[in-house]
Amino acid sequence: MSDLKKNKKLDKTVEPENLVNGDKTAIDVDKYIHVDDEKNIGLDIFKDSSDRRSGRKNGDPSSDLSKYDSLYISDSLKKKLFRKNKEHKDSRMKIIVFSIVAFVLIIAIGLGAVIHVSNKRNNAISVNFRYSTQNKDVGTVRNIIKRDVKYAYGIYYPHFGKETIDKTIERQNDEIISGFLSKYKSYISSDSGFNVVMFSDYSATDFADYYQIVRRTEYRISEDKTVEHVIGMFYDVRNDKILKGSDFFDSTFRQIISVKASDYLRDNTNMKKDYIEEITDNKKMKLDNFSIDSQNLYLYFDDPSGVTTTISFPLELSITGHFRVSYTTLRDNYNMAHKTDAS
Repeated sequence: MSDLKKNKKLDKTVEPENLVNGDKTAIDVDKYIHVDDEKNIGLDIFKDSSDRRSGRKNGDPSSDLSKYDSLYISDSLKKKLFRKNKEHKDSRMKIIVFSIVAFVLIIAIGLGAVIHVSNKRNNAISVNFRYSTQNKDVGTVRNIIKRDVKYAYGIYYPHFGKETIDKTIERQNDEIISGFLSKYKSYISSDSGFNVVMFSDYSATDFADYYQIVRRTEYRISEDKTVEHVIGMFYDVRNDKILKGSDFFDSTFRQIISVKASDYLRDNTNMKKDYIEEITDNKKMKLDNFSIDSQNLYLYFDDPSGVTTTISFPLELSITGHFRVSYTTLRDNYNMAHKTDAS
């Protein structure tokens, strides 16, 4: 500990970490240490107690200490201020260095993410999705398209501006995508070398008071295998309602179709007997998935894996006579909308 400078007014030893004024009152240095405009640490010195109360506003910097014979700073106090000044500058330098490093890291991470996304895009499956412009009498065409490294899908669907049918179609879109990613997860996540592509298109037929929407979704594993899933819907425009089979067909229709459908599925598919009996039971059979054209009624049956088998029935009186919706009206409205002669 070094001594203070000689001063006749001081007659006792003063701790070096304190500042001492002429009346021998010790002042805590830490209260008066400040950072000036040049970012240097200094010491505020006040001439008397009134100046101390008024704060730094009337204070004099420590550089003017020579003006006051009654004020002294010990060598150790000078060292303390020097040390604090150095620590402050070191701290500022650390903050600057840290900020620069953080900025560089953020740029690097961002650039890495961009490169990663770019590489994924560059390595994505090259496939063009082209939808048919035919049989889209009503609604506007919208799409959802995604291409990735191991898979790609393109979904084209109609939008009518009618809440019930539009929400149903949007829900179907979600189910089609999630079902695709789940069903072919083993191909997508493995290094098998297989690429999986899903494409979904639709037809929208205008029957005046009714819209018929048929959605066909194909799943292709590389170039070797393609399977299809079909959804058929009839939409009642006036009542804003999607018709179920029970709305479209009478109760007798089930009995007629049950045996024919069972025989066809047994002879033309690999579905198990128990499964066929379950989905064609005349009391349990759901006929919600169907469509018609100018010549046939089509019923769609899914196997347990979701692959659809289509069964067609000629539109003879034995079939159309069991429609709850007038087939004659449907036919005439269709012909009028398409400006063709009634058959």
